[in-house]
Amino acid sequence: MLEFLKGKLSYVEIDYIVIEVNGVGYKLFVPNNSSWGKIDSEIMVYTYMSVREDDISLYGFKERKTLSFFKILLQVSGIGPKVALAIIASFNLDILHQAIIEEDVTLLSKIPGIGKKTAKRMILELKDKVSQESVMAGNHEVMVDDKKINSIEAQVALEELGYNAKEIRDVILKITDNNKNSLTVEEIIKQSLKMLAKI
Repeated sequence: MLEFLKGKLSYVEIDYIVIEVNGVGYKLFVPNNSSWGKIDSEIMVYTYMSVREDDISLYGFKERKTLSFFKILLQVSGIGPKVALAIIASFNLDILHQAIIEEDVTLLSKIPGIGKKTAKRMILELKDKVSQESVMAGNHEVMVDDKKINSIEAQVALEELGYNAKEIRDVILKITDNNKNSLTVEEIIKQSLKMLAKI
């Protein structure tokens, strides 16, 4: 089993990267909120290999603790690698741990691909595995990022309208990066529709 790969970053797509190790290109599915640096730079990626009858896929993570949480998510019935990756891409680990400990079904069910039933199952099966200390930063509890939540809600709404998921993510990223203040879901959707109409 591969623990990690260290090599040259060949290229980056929205949901996967390819790194060259000793002349071999490895395709790794990664969280779409990760930054991997410049092309041709040397990187190290912690890996998980998913083996099925009709498919063998590699999943990559910048940090070992992220890989560990990914493996924990896979223990929840009904959550496969793709959904687990979407969960990790939606919030940072501290926020996810806090949501599970506090049984925040509303927050978890806002993650694309996670409904209320799956959110409740996550809480039931993972609460005992997530320690209270993991959601603390010094003496202050980690606060949920409203900007991130609103972006996710806007993305889900736009996907339901039939827009391309990659184009939606790119547009929302531009909008949120250009606004220091947190926008409401309605404001993000309104601005996104204007930009998507020009694509």
